Amino acid sequence: MKALSVVQKAGKLISSGEKTLEIRKWKLDELPLVNLAIVQNKRRLTKEDPIDPNGSVVAVVDVTHIRKWTPEDAEETCSEWEEGWLAWELKNVRKVTSPLAAPAKRKIYEIECNLEDLLIVESGEQNLANPRPRASAAVLRNEGTEILMVKHLQRDGSSYWQLPGGGLSKNESLAEAAARELTEETGLMGNVLRELFTIPYKHGLSTTCACLQDILLVIYDPLN
Repeated sequence: MKALSVVQKAGKLISSGEKTLEIRKWKLDELPLVNLAIVQNKRRLTKEDPIDPNGSVVAVVDVTHIRKWTPEDAEETCSEWEEGWLAWELKNVRKVTSPLAAPAKRKIYEIECNLEDLLIVESGEQNLANPRPRASAAVLRNEGTEILMVKHLQRDGSSYWQLPGGGLSKNESLAEAAARELTEETGLMGNVLRELFTIPYKHGLSTTCACLQDILLVIYDPLN
């Protein structure tokens, strides 16, 4: 079975479905590459240190397309954008529920494993079993004619605007996370009064809650 090694955090993000693009500086000879094992290890491999025997298979993916990595891809790669990299599109992600020991090596390599040897969760089931909750807060003022946005700078000098927000901490509710992110990024305080409505967006569901002090907390609760 063909395999690709990634460092520990990236392997976890791929297996959960959160990281849908893997970045490399080299291309594959042929596409698509189906049933590629993702081997996770704890250290980055180099030419001088090309093998880590203590890896494990955490996911199986299909690589369907390779293209230039752009700043708009930062969310899908779970990393800050840099010039000169290629984005590998990962589809049909299947989480390995019982990671199988396998060495980590550079480039694409073979491991002594078959797809039938792996206990996996199919991509549709995995999305429901591994939600990626995120909370954002919208502050409305002057009878709703103004909204608070946060400016983010990128490494190439460009910038973009978005609502203050971020991921949930352990054992934190969506409302608590939205209020915390609002305070951390702007210094403002907000208390959720009630949920107003829920609508779908590209990563799952978006729930809007009303708060004190003319603040609306927009809570994103992704399911995949």
